[in-house]
Parts: sequence; C-alpha cells; structure tokens
Amino acid sequence: MKIATFVKAGLLLVSATLAYADSVNYFQNPKPHSVYKPGAPIRFAVEDMPDHHGHMVYAKLYKEDGNGMPLQTFKVWQPTSLEDEDQFIMFDGVLDDSYADGLYYVEITVEGELSKDHYRSYTFALNRKDGGTFENTGLSRRSSALRRRHFQ
Repeated sequence: MKIATFVKAGLLLVSATLAYADSVNYFQNPKPHSVYKPGAPIRFAVEDMPDHHGHMVYAKLYKEDGNGMPLQTFKVWQPTSLEDEDQFIMFDGVLDDSYADGLYYVEITVEGELSKDHYRSYTFALNRKDGGTFENTGLSRRSSALRRRHFQ
C-alpha cells in the first residue's frame, strides 16, 4: 500500500515538473537513439548553457525510468569558467560498467535554482549486446508484454 502511495507521489512530481517546464533545450550530441557500451566515452555538445547567475553548474547522469536521483556527475563548472549561457560547451562522460543496460540522459542544472527551462541530452542507450539497438535496450519482460498487448 505504501509503495503505491510513493509511486503516485512520484508520478505527480514528474507531471508537475513537466507542466512547469517552458522549454527543453536538447544537446547537439549525443544524437537521438545513440547506443553505447559500458566504458565507451560519450561526447556531449551543448549549444546553450543555462544562465548560472554566479552559481555552480552540474551535468548529471540519470536513468530514464529511474527514481529521479542522479547516478553520477559528469562535469562541474565554476561560475567564473562560464562566460554566459550562450557559449558552446563540450565535455566527455563514461558510463560505468556497473550500470544496467537501459536508457539514460544527462541534464545540466544550476546549483540552488529551479528553472522553467530544461537543458538535457536526448535519451541514449547503454547496451552490452553486440548489435544491440536503442529499441531493444532496457525493456523489461513486463514492459515488452505491455507493448505487445497494446499494439496488437
């Protein structure tokens, strides 16, 4: 019973967050539906950074169907290292071997600030299988069964 309450609260929080967002600014890289293997470097290219207002800026990794908590911080910028929100930034990240196959994204946030705009990567896949694709990554048996039932 308590788990259902937490799930409902999480869904409300996600809905409220999405309703609050004015826009989503996607990174130039990685491209949509990219697939990586553990340990492979990922190049992130951000055309527009958020306005930092003198605060620290973080690039954090999240699991697409996760609990909303970051798994890893790929990059931290000091306020003095960022000229303005329009500068082009590139940085690299590596997916740890301990992460499960699935769908992930990186979001850039400013310390202590809530923004109506989101700065994030397109969702990308971690897939250990040779020839693994974005579409067959991270699908549980339950979600696969639900998709088959829904589309038949």
